[in-house]
Amino acid sequence: MWRAALVWIGFCAVIGGTLLIGRAATPMPWLTYTREIIPGIGDIILHDLERDIAYNLTRTPDRIENRAAWSPDGARLAFECIGDDGLMDICFADESAPPTPSRFQPGSWLHRPRWSPDGRWIAYVARTTSAYVLHAVDLSASPPVNRVVGGVDSAMNYTWSPDGASLAFNLYTRTASRLFTASVDAARPRPRELEQTPFSNYFAAWSPDGSGIAFVSTMQGYKQRLHLLDPSGVVHPLTDGGLIGNDFSPVWSPDGSRLAFLSDRDGADFDLFILDTAERTLRQVTVNDYLDENPAWSPDGRRIALMSNRDGGFHIYVIDLETFKTQRVTFGRGIHNYPAWRAMG
Repeated sequence: MWRAALVWIGFCAVIGGTLLIGRAATPMPWLTYTREIIPGIGDIILHDLERDIAYNLTRTPDRIENRAAWSPDGARLAFECIGDDGLMDICFADESAPPTPSRFQPGSWLHRPRWSPDGRWIAYVARTTSAYVLHAVDLSASPPVNRVVGGVDSAMNYTWSPDGASLAFNLYTRTASRLFTASVDAARPRPRELEQTPFSNYFAAWSPDGSGIAFVSTMQGYKQRLHLLDPSGVVHPLTDGGLIGNDFSPVWSPDGSRLAFLSDRDGADFDLFILDTAERTLRQVTVNDYLDENPAWSPDGRRIALMSNRDGGFHIYVIDLETFKTQRVTFGRGIHNYPAWRAMG
Protein backbone atom coordinates (compact mmCIF):
# COMPACT_ATOMS: atom_id res chain seq x y z
CA MET A 1 0.00 0.00 0.00
CA TRP A 2 2.84 2.38 0.85
CA ARG A 3 4.38 1.76 -2.56
CA ALA A 4 1.14 2.75 -4.30
CA ALA A 5 0.98 5.90 -2.18
CA LEU A 6 4.52 6.90 -3.13
CA VAL A 7 3.79 6.21 -6.80
CA TRP A 8 0.65 8.34 -6.57
CA ILE A 9 2.57 11.25 -5.01
CA GLY A 10 5.16 11.05 -7.77
CA PHE A 11 2.48 10.85 -10.43
CA CYS A 12 0.70 13.92 -9.05
CA ALA A 13 3.96 15.84 -9.01
CA VAL A 14 4.58 15.11 -12.67
CA ILE A 15 1.05 15.31 -14.05
CA GLY A 16 -0.13 18.18 -11.93
CA GLY A 17 3.03 20.15 -12.52
CA THR A 18 2.88 21.46 -8.96
CA LEU A 19 5.98 19.91 -7.38
CA LEU A 20 9.55 20.40 -8.63
CA ILE A 21 8.62 20.56 -12.28
CA GLY A 22 6.43 23.57 -12.93
CA ARG A 23 5.08 24.40 -16.40
CA ALA A 24 6.72 26.13 -19.30
CA ALA A 25 5.18 29.34 -20.62
CA THR A 26 4.53 27.51 -23.89
CA PRO A 27 3.89 23.87 -22.90
CA MET A 28 5.73 21.29 -24.98
CA PRO A 29 4.54 17.73 -25.67
CA TRP A 30 5.98 15.14 -23.34
CA LEU A 31 6.89 11.62 -24.33
CA THR A 32 5.96 8.43 -22.50
CA TYR A 33 7.65 5.08 -23.07
CA THR A 34 8.34 1.75 -21.40
CA ARG A 35 11.74 1.05 -19.87
CA GLU A 36 12.23 -2.68 -19.36
CA ILE A 37 15.41 -3.20 -17.34
CA ILE A 38 15.26 -7.00 -17.46
CA PRO A 39 12.65 -9.16 -19.26
CA GLY A 40 9.34 -8.92 -17.44
CA ILE A 41 10.29 -6.01 -15.16
CA GLY A 42 9.87 -2.41 -16.25
CA ASP A 43 8.19 0.95 -15.69
CA ILE A 44 6.37 3.73 -17.51
CA ILE A 45 8.67 6.73 -18.01
CA LEU A 46 7.51 10.28 -18.74
CA HIS A 47 10.18 12.36 -20.51
CA ASP A 48 10.18 16.15 -20.55
CA LEU A 49 11.92 16.75 -23.89
CA GLU A 50 12.37 20.47 -23.31
CA ARG A 51 14.37 19.94 -20.12
CA ASP A 52 15.59 16.45 -21.06
CA ILE A 53 14.42 15.05 -17.71
CA ALA A 54 12.85 11.61 -17.29
CA TYR A 55 10.35 10.77 -14.52
CA ASN A 56 9.45 7.24 -13.47
CA LEU A 57 5.66 7.19 -13.13
CA THR A 58 5.13 3.65 -11.80
CA ARG A 59 8.21 2.56 -9.81
CA THR A 60 7.36 -1.12 -9.37
CA PRO A 61 10.56 -3.15 -8.84
CA ASP A 62 9.10 -6.62 -9.41
CA ARG A 63 6.68 -6.34 -12.37
CA ILE A 64 6.14 -4.59 -15.67
CA GLU A 65 3.94 -1.74 -16.84
CA ASN A 66 3.65 -1.34 -20.58
CA ARG A 67 2.03 0.40 -23.60
CA ALA A 68 0.95 3.66 -21.99
CA ALA A 69 -1.95 5.55 -23.57
CA TRP A 70 -2.93 9.10 -22.59
CA SER A 71 -6.50 10.33 -22.55
CA PRO A 72 -7.12 13.04 -25.19
CA ASP A 73 -6.96 15.79 -22.57
CA GLY A 74 -3.69 14.46 -21.13
CA ALA A 75 -5.18 14.09 -17.64
CA ARG A 76 -5.42 10.29 -17.35
CA LEU A 77 -3.04 7.47 -18.16
CA ALA A 78 -4.03 3.91 -19.08
CA PHE A 79 -1.43 1.18 -19.39
CA GLU A 80 -0.87 -2.57 -19.18
CA CYS A 81 -0.03 -3.72 -15.66
CA ILE A 82 0.25 -6.95 -13.70
CA GLY A 83 -2.57 -7.42 -11.21
CA ASP A 84 -2.46 -9.22 -7.88
CA ASP A 85 -3.64 -12.40 -9.67
CA GLY A 86 -0.51 -12.38 -11.82
CA LEU A 87 -2.44 -11.62 -15.02
CA MET A 88 -2.06 -8.59 -17.26
CA ASP A 89 -4.69 -5.93 -16.52
CA ILE A 90 -5.39 -2.34 -17.56
CA CYS A 91 -4.40 0.21 -14.93
CA PHE A 92 -5.56 3.81 -14.73
CA ALA A 93 -3.87 6.72 -12.97
CA ASP A 94 -4.54 10.43 -12.59
CA GLU A 95 -4.01 13.20 -10.06
CA SER A 96 -6.86 12.03 -7.84
CA ALA A 97 -6.03 8.32 -7.47
CA PRO A 98 -2.98 6.03 -7.52
CA PRO A 99 -2.57 3.48 -10.33
CA THR A 100 -5.51 1.10 -10.02
CA PRO A 101 -6.22 -2.15 -11.91
CA SER A 102 -9.49 -2.06 -13.82
CA ARG A 103 -10.58 -5.70 -13.32
CA PHE A 104 -12.75 -5.32 -16.43
CA GLN A 105 -12.31 -8.97 -17.37
CA PRO A 106 -11.18 -11.25 -14.49
CA GLY A 107 -9.33 -14.35 -15.63
CA SER A 108 -8.09 -12.83 -18.89
CA TRP A 109 -4.93 -11.05 -19.98
CA LEU A 110 -5.80 -7.49 -21.04
CA HIS A 111 -3.71 -5.72 -23.66
CA ARG A 112 -3.31 -2.55 -25.75
CA PRO A 113 -5.57 0.07 -24.15
CA ARG A 114 -6.63 2.91 -26.46
CA TRP A 115 -8.83 5.90 -25.67
CA SER A 116 -11.59 7.03 -27.97
CA PRO A 117 -10.96 10.52 -29.44
CA ASP A 118 -13.62 12.03 -27.14
CA GLY A 119 -12.19 10.31 -24.04
CA ARG A 120 -15.47 8.60 -23.22
CA TRP A 121 -14.37 5.05 -24.03
CA ILE A 122 -11.35 2.85 -23.47
CA ALA A 123 -10.85 -0.17 -25.72
CA TYR A 124 -8.64 -3.17 -25.05
CA VAL A 125 -8.02 -6.75 -26.20
CA ALA A 126 -8.74 -9.59 -23.76
CA ARG A 127 -6.67 -12.73 -24.26
CA THR A 128 -7.69 -16.13 -22.92
CA THR A 129 -6.06 -19.49 -23.56
CA SER A 130 -8.00 -19.87 -26.81
CA ALA A 131 -8.97 -16.45 -28.20
CA TYR A 132 -8.43 -12.71 -28.49
CA VAL A 133 -11.56 -10.60 -27.98
CA LEU A 134 -11.88 -6.83 -28.52
CA HIS A 135 -13.78 -4.89 -25.83
CA ALA A 136 -14.86 -1.27 -25.33
CA VAL A 137 -15.72 0.23 -21.94
CA ASP A 138 -17.97 3.27 -21.53
CA LEU A 139 -16.20 5.15 -18.73
CA SER A 140 -18.93 7.79 -18.56
CA ALA A 141 -21.42 5.23 -17.21
CA SER A 142 -21.65 4.40 -13.52
CA PRO A 143 -20.52 1.70 -13.17
CA PRO A 144 -18.56 1.53 -16.46
CA VAL A 145 -20.23 -0.58 -19.15
CA ASN A 146 -18.01 -3.24 -20.74
CA ARG A 147 -19.04 -4.41 -24.24
CA VAL A 148 -17.69 -7.15 -26.47
CA VAL A 149 -17.03 -5.55 -29.85
CA GLY A 150 -14.86 -7.83 -31.92
CA GLY A 151 -15.97 -11.33 -31.10
CA VAL A 152 -13.76 -14.39 -30.90
CA ASP A 153 -10.49 -14.30 -32.86
CA SER A 154 -10.14 -10.53 -32.86
CA ALA A 155 -6.66 -9.37 -33.73
CA MET A 156 -4.45 -7.27 -31.47
CA ASN A 157 -4.63 -4.30 -33.86
CA TYR A 158 -7.63 -1.96 -33.96
CA THR A 159 -8.46 1.70 -34.49
CA TRP A 160 -11.07 4.25 -33.35
CA SER A 161 -13.23 6.27 -35.69
CA PRO A 162 -12.70 10.06 -35.41
CA ASP A 163 -16.07 10.53 -33.69
CA GLY A 164 -15.38 7.78 -31.14
CA ALA A 165 -18.53 5.89 -32.14
CA SER A 166 -16.97 2.87 -33.87
CA LEU A 167 -13.97 0.60 -33.95
CA ALA A 168 -12.34 -0.96 -37.01
CA PHE A 169 -10.40 -4.19 -36.55
CA ASN A 170 -9.57 -7.48 -38.21
CA LEU A 171 -10.96 -10.92 -37.50
CA TYR A 172 -9.22 -14.13 -38.47
CA THR A 173 -11.13 -16.66 -40.53
CA ARG A 174 -9.94 -20.09 -41.59
CA THR A 175 -8.28 -18.71 -44.69
CA ALA A 176 -7.57 -15.00 -44.18
CA SER A 177 -7.70 -11.93 -41.97
CA ARG A 178 -10.64 -9.66 -42.81
CA LEU A 179 -11.48 -6.08 -41.77
CA PHE A 180 -14.66 -5.25 -39.86
CA THR A 181 -16.20 -2.28 -38.10
CA ALA A 182 -18.69 -2.12 -35.23
CA SER A 183 -20.51 0.60 -33.31
CA VAL A 184 -19.63 0.74 -29.63
CA ASP A 185 -22.90 2.54 -28.81
CA ALA A 186 -24.97 -0.53 -29.70
CA ALA A 187 -25.98 -2.68 -26.74
CA ARG A 188 -24.74 -5.70 -28.69
CA PRO A 189 -22.26 -4.50 -31.31
CA ARG A 190 -22.44 -6.48 -34.56
CA PRO A 191 -19.28 -6.50 -36.68
CA ARG A 192 -19.81 -5.47 -40.32
CA GLU A 193 -17.30 -6.54 -42.94
CA LEU A 194 -15.74 -3.68 -44.88
CA GLU A 195 -14.91 -3.42 -48.56
CA GLN A 196 -11.31 -4.58 -48.99
CA THR A 197 -8.96 -6.57 -51.15
CA PRO A 198 -9.56 -10.35 -51.54
CA PHE A 199 -6.33 -11.05 -49.64
CA SER A 200 -5.55 -10.95 -45.92
CA ASN A 201 -6.05 -7.44 -44.52
CA TYR A 202 -5.03 -5.99 -41.16
CA PHE A 203 -3.34 -3.02 -39.37
CA ALA A 204 -6.37 -0.77 -39.90
CA ALA A 205 -5.75 2.94 -39.19
CA TRP A 206 -8.70 5.36 -39.29
CA SER A 207 -7.79 8.83 -40.54
CA PRO A 208 -8.35 11.58 -37.91
CA ASP A 209 -10.18 13.70 -40.52
CA GLY A 210 -12.51 10.86 -41.51
CA SER A 211 -11.14 10.63 -45.05
CA GLY A 212 -10.73 6.87 -44.91
CA ILE A 213 -9.21 3.80 -43.32
CA ALA A 214 -5.66 2.84 -44.25
CA PHE A 215 -4.79 -0.83 -43.95
CA VAL A 216 -2.21 -3.43 -44.91
CA SER A 217 -3.04 -6.09 -47.49
CA THR A 218 -0.91 -9.16 -48.06
CA MET A 219 -0.69 -9.45 -51.83
CA GLN A 220 0.23 -12.67 -53.62
CA GLY A 221 0.44 -14.46 -50.31
CA TYR A 222 3.37 -12.58 -48.84
CA LYS A 223 3.91 -9.00 -50.10
CA GLN A 224 2.47 -6.34 -47.80
CA ARG A 225 1.05 -3.18 -49.37
CA LEU A 226 -0.89 -0.18 -48.00
CA HIS A 227 -4.42 0.56 -49.23
CA LEU A 228 -7.05 3.19 -48.41
CA LEU A 229 -10.77 2.54 -48.00
CA ASP A 230 -12.50 5.86 -48.68
CA PRO A 231 -15.89 6.88 -47.17
CA SER A 232 -17.73 5.81 -50.33
CA GLY A 233 -16.44 2.23 -49.97
CA VAL A 234 -13.83 2.34 -52.74
CA VAL A 235 -10.41 0.78 -52.09
CA HIS A 236 -7.36 2.63 -53.44
CA PRO A 237 -3.78 1.27 -53.49
CA LEU A 238 -1.35 3.59 -51.70
CA THR A 239 2.06 1.90 -51.93
CA ASP A 240 3.81 -0.69 -54.07
CA GLY A 241 6.51 -1.79 -51.64
CA GLY A 242 9.21 -1.15 -54.19
CA LEU A 243 10.56 -4.13 -56.08
CA ILE A 244 11.13 -6.44 -53.13
CA GLY A 245 9.82 -4.79 -49.99
CA ASN A 246 6.86 -4.82 -47.64
CA ASP A 247 4.95 -1.81 -46.26
CA PHE A 248 3.18 -2.05 -42.90
CA SER A 249 2.28 -0.35 -39.57
CA PRO A 250 0.49 2.74 -40.98
CA VAL A 251 0.07 5.68 -38.56
CA TRP A 252 -1.78 8.89 -39.53
CA SER A 253 -0.52 12.37 -38.78
CA PRO A 254 -2.82 14.32 -36.41
CA ASP A 255 -4.32 16.34 -39.30
CA GLY A 256 -4.84 13.27 -41.51
CA SER A 257 -2.72 14.59 -44.38
CA ARG A 258 0.24 12.20 -44.07
CA LEU A 259 0.70 8.52 -43.40
CA ALA A 260 3.84 7.23 -41.68
CA PHE A 261 4.69 3.58 -42.16
CA LEU A 262 7.55 1.10 -41.96
CA SER A 263 9.09 -0.66 -44.94
CA ASP A 264 12.01 -2.87 -45.91
CA ARG A 265 11.74 -1.81 -49.57
CA ASP A 266 15.37 -0.67 -49.66
CA GLY A 267 16.54 -4.18 -48.90
CA ALA A 268 17.67 -3.41 -45.36
CA ASP A 269 15.78 -3.67 -42.10
CA PHE A 270 12.70 -1.59 -41.33
CA ASP A 271 12.94 2.11 -42.18
CA LEU A 272 10.43 4.92 -41.69
CA PHE A 273 8.61 6.46 -44.67
CA ILE A 274 5.97 9.21 -44.90
CA LEU A 275 3.34 9.37 -47.63
CA ASP A 276 1.46 12.59 -48.47
CA THR A 277 -1.88 11.00 -49.31
CA ALA A 278 -3.18 13.98 -51.34
CA GLU A 279 -0.05 14.54 -53.44
CA ARG A 280 0.95 10.84 -53.36
CA THR A 281 4.53 11.88 -52.69
CA LEU A 282 6.72 9.51 -50.69
CA ARG A 283 9.65 10.49 -48.48
CA GLN A 284 12.09 8.14 -46.78
CA VAL A 285 12.83 9.47 -43.31
CA THR A 286 15.36 6.97 -41.94
CA VAL A 287 18.10 5.13 -43.81
CA ASN A 288 19.98 2.50 -41.83
CA ASP A 289 20.59 -1.23 -41.52
CA TYR A 290 18.77 -1.55 -38.22
CA LEU A 291 15.22 -1.81 -36.92
CA ASP A 292 12.98 1.26 -36.65
CA GLU A 293 9.65 0.37 -35.05
CA ASN A 294 6.50 1.75 -33.36
CA PRO A 295 6.39 5.26 -34.86
CA ALA A 296 4.29 7.82 -32.98
CA TRP A 297 3.41 11.34 -34.22
CA SER A 298 3.71 14.30 -31.88
CA PRO A 299 0.42 16.17 -31.28
CA ASP A 300 1.52 19.04 -33.53
CA GLY A 301 2.62 16.70 -36.35
CA ARG A 302 6.14 18.14 -36.42
CA ARG A 303 7.99 15.17 -34.94
CA ILE A 304 7.89 11.39 -34.85
CA ALA A 305 9.15 9.23 -32.00
CA LEU A 306 10.16 5.64 -32.58
CA MET A 307 12.12 2.74 -31.16
CA SER A 308 15.36 1.76 -32.89
CA ASN A 309 18.40 -0.43 -32.25
CA ARG A 310 20.67 1.68 -34.47
CA ASP A 311 23.13 2.28 -31.63
CA GLY A 312 23.26 -1.31 -30.41
CA GLY A 313 20.48 -1.27 -27.78
CA PHE A 314 16.75 -0.63 -28.09
CA HIS A 315 16.19 3.08 -27.48
CA ILE A 316 13.74 5.90 -28.19
CA TYR A 317 14.55 8.53 -30.80
CA VAL A 318 12.67 11.67 -31.88
CA ILE A 319 12.93 12.93 -35.47
CA ASP A 320 12.19 16.56 -36.33
CA LEU A 321 10.33 16.37 -39.67
CA GLU A 322 11.27 19.94 -40.62
CA THR A 323 15.03 19.72 -40.04
CA PHE A 324 15.33 15.90 -40.07
CA LYS A 325 17.56 16.13 -37.02
CA THR A 326 17.34 13.07 -34.78
CA GLN A 327 17.44 13.29 -30.99
CA ARG A 328 18.29 10.20 -28.99
CA VAL A 329 16.04 10.32 -25.93
CA THR A 330 17.04 7.26 -23.87
CA PHE A 331 20.38 5.90 -22.69
CA GLY A 332 21.58 3.21 -20.33
CA ARG A 333 20.65 -0.43 -20.07
CA GLY A 334 17.33 -2.03 -20.79
CA ILE A 335 14.81 -2.02 -23.63
CA HIS A 336 12.98 1.26 -24.28
CA ASN A 337 9.86 0.93 -26.40
CA TYR A 338 6.26 1.97 -27.14
CA PRO A 339 6.60 5.76 -27.32
CA ALA A 340 3.39 7.75 -26.76
CA TRP A 341 2.99 11.53 -26.67
CA ARG A 342 1.16 13.54 -24.04
CA ALA A 343 -0.16 16.94 -25.07
CA MET A 344 0.54 19.72 -22.57
CA GLY A 345 -1.88 22.55 -21.94
